[in-house]
Amino acid sequence: MLLRELFEGPDADAAFCFGRFNPAHQGHIEVWKAVQGAGHKWFVGTNPSTQGPNDPLRFEEKSAWMQAIYPPIKGHIMPEQSVVTLASRLYSMLGEGKTIAYVTDSNDWAWAGKVLNDYNGKEGAHGYYKFAKIMHVESPRVSSATALRTAARAGDEAAFYAASGTDPSLKVGGKTYYEAVAAAVYANPEKIKKAKKEKAVAELSNNKLGQYKKAASADASRADKEGDFKRGDKRFSGIIKATKKQFANDAKGKQ
Repeated sequence: MLLRELFEGPDADAAFCFGRFNPAHQGHIEVWKAVQGAGHKWFVGTNPSTQGPNDPLRFEEKSAWMQAIYPPIKGHIMPEQSVVTLASRLYSMLGEGKTIAYVTDSNDWAWAGKVLNDYNGKEGAHGYYKFAKIMHVESPRVSSATALRTAARAGDEAAFYAASGTDPSLKVGGKTYYEAVAAAVYANPEKIKKAKKEKAVAELSNNKLGQYKKAASADASRADKEGDFKRGDKRFSGIIKATKKQFANDAKGKQ
């Protein structure tokens, strides 16, 4: 921590992060601590409805474990579908002329920061927000939720706790963290066919992705005007995924 931060306090009116946290681990705890110290108010956004092989815990289970492994987070969890719908919700709470800080690693900020700033002051399927400034607060990755899910699927309790950095004796609803995640991944097995779809996406060029984003953006605007917010959210989610893929293509030198 810088001396300026120690004596003057946070610069942002509010700080937030966004992630699946499924399951949450020691790296996420460090992110939450950074969020807590980066703004006068702080919020942790996470998907409320996604569930599957990569999101084994239901929102209620996930939230309960987030609070169990880091009690200060209670009352700060905000269920939202994306980083921009969360920004819209924060704007409705904070009002105009505020500065917000998005806490994340540099790779995530490369695309999420661009999306957040591109939609600042623009109404759409995600809602509306207009902040005076959107800051980035760095929070490096410490662990991976994939490692926890892999360990749980393999029945490797020791590896699970090594990756999670949590207390093995901690229980929620009568189950340890390992038992809860192991039961959840067993109920949500990995899908073999997913690899074929991912290969097709990986082969898309930036030109094709740009064409998709243009068409999806137009349809999202139409959906918003028609009041079909579910369709608008789906199109916007696709735009975010396409933007991520463009950044990945740029990193590989692929056009």
